[in-house]
Amino acid sequence: MGDRCWVEVTVRKDHAERFLEIAGYDPESRHETEHVVEFEFQEVNYGMGHQLDEAAASGLEFYGQHTAGDSYGCAEFFTDGKGSVEYIPTGDDNYGVVVSGSTPSERWARLRELETRIAQRSELVRRMSNPLYDLIKESA
Repeated sequence: MGDRCWVEVTVRKDHAERFLEIAGYDPESRHETEHVVEFEFQEVNYGMGHQLDEAAASGLEFYGQHTAGDSYGCAEFFTDGKGSVEYIPTGDDNYGVVVSGSTPSERWARLRELETRIAQRSELVRRMSNPLYDLIKESA
């Protein structure tokens, strides 16, 4: 069966059914708001990595998180549907990966990259939660 974990994914409401087709798993739970749908999956192989890549390549916007498996740590992830899935390692078991590097400047560069990813994820969450976000931001 493989390495299994828990995965939570939030997608735009108009992308929800296509995401489920790609995921290939039935969600344990489904919560809808006006603009997004949140799915919770149990016992998912390898953090649903291949399915997330396929969903991103299909132009779907989503964000979420997964717990650790035997061969990978827990992480948050996101994509604007225009490229690949970006991962943000979370939890104590990932701290060494984030700050690894042979020199202090390499470690600082990795931390700055992580900070950029966190800001990008926050921007996506705000935009997906309110379709008028881009208009509001432009008028400010």
